[in-house]
Amino acid sequence: MRIHLTWLITLSICVHPAFLGCAGAKVITPEELVQQKACVDYLAAGDANSAETRCEICLEYNERSAECLNGMGMIRLSQGLEDKARDFFTKAAKEDQNFAQARNNLGVLEFQKGNYDLATYQFKRAVEIDPNYLDGRYNLALTYLRIGDERRAKAYQAENRSQRSKKKRLSDQKVYLNFSGSDRRYILDHYKKAEREYRKVFELHPTHIPAYRDMGVISTFRAELLETPEKRRNEVVNAEGYFGKCLELQINQEECLANLGHLYLADARYEAALYIHLKCLAVNPNNPICSSELQQAYQGTETKNASMKKYMRRLKKNPSDASGHYGFCALLFERGLTNYALDECNQAIALDKDQCGAYYEVANHFERVGLLQNAKDYCQGYLGCEHPVSRSKDDFCREILEKPLTQDEQQATPAPAASKQPEPIYRKYL
Repeated sequence: MRIHLTWLITLSICVHPAFLGCAGAKVITPEELVQQKACVDYLAAGDANSAETRCEICLEYNERSAECLNGMGMIRLSQGLEDKARDFFTKAAKEDQNFAQARNNLGVLEFQKGNYDLATYQFKRAVEIDPNYLDGRYNLALTYLRIGDERRAKAYQAENRSQRSKKKRLSDQKVYLNFSGSDRRYILDHYKKAEREYRKVFELHPTHIPAYRDMGVISTFRAELLETPEKRRNEVVNAEGYFGKCLELQINQEECLANLGHLYLADARYEAALYIHLKCLAVNPNNPICSSELQQAYQGTETKNASMKKYMRRLKKNPSDASGHYGFCALLFERGLTNYALDECNQAIALDKDQCGAYYEVANHFERVGLLQNAKDYCQGYLGCEHPVSRSKDDFCREILEKPLTQDEQQATPAPAASKQPEPIYRKYL
């Protein structure tokens, strides 16, 4: 199983140093402070020329200003002058031993060169200075993940070469299970170290999307390495939950969609993989993972009928096709994929409030499962459409609206109005 992951490593600038106290406490003249803030603000705005001018003026006021030395390092790095950037970051860290941003930025340079031990040292120093510092904490976790994954890739290649020399061909799963005990322990140990840091990110910064994405990747990798089916299944469930949380925070997060779809495909959940890869391609029609695996998911479905293929192509071509979402919704209901069907019908309604059939399909579903208030909400939407579907469906919704609610149903929290943007389905994985 190969997971698509963009390795995100973040550089830091010290925003509003006077108020956040990024560097250690010291006397700063008003003139220096003005230049510091201007340097930082221009950097944040992407105006490197103005930032350089302000940082230089700042250093004329105080050549030992850690914030402005750090700013000059950021500017030199943006110009491709890595050695000069390193010099500025090093000076900033030397001038202020408690300047976490400079330590983080030195760690980034080491990470980019593959010097993971040195990167780990700098990131550890950054979070020792400020345990709540997100960039340093996230980068430390990511470094542990990268160390484990590089060892995993090397062990995979070595085992593949060994099997080829014996004229054998093993499945990926068997290749991973043939790893030596030392390789397996090393990889899993670094994944565990990464997990400890990611869990701290969850507690300190619970809406940080990349951390959930990365933990989903870790759980997916672990599922390949663990020896018992029960442990592997637990990690697959964990990965699904982390990708789901990522998508709860940002429903169209491309990498989490790609990774979740890939997870479903590897787990032989072809209809789910098909659905998620379509969502992914709606975000980016050129995503290489989703483009290639969409057809694999389709080939794996039990019912390779013309309708499924038609809606796949239609929605891939135009993700904003409301009637296409409605048709796909009806097909998913037929297949028993209720959660996906609900999401597709809600997408159709969000795109076109007069998608009458979508209201009816959802109302009919809620009536069947005994959620009368929800059925009433969608029936109201259906009867308010300009183009009702049929007299029998009209009669169905009128009967639903006339049915009295039980006492429990009256006290239940009402469902969101059907015309609102639908809630993500991914909460069911959490």
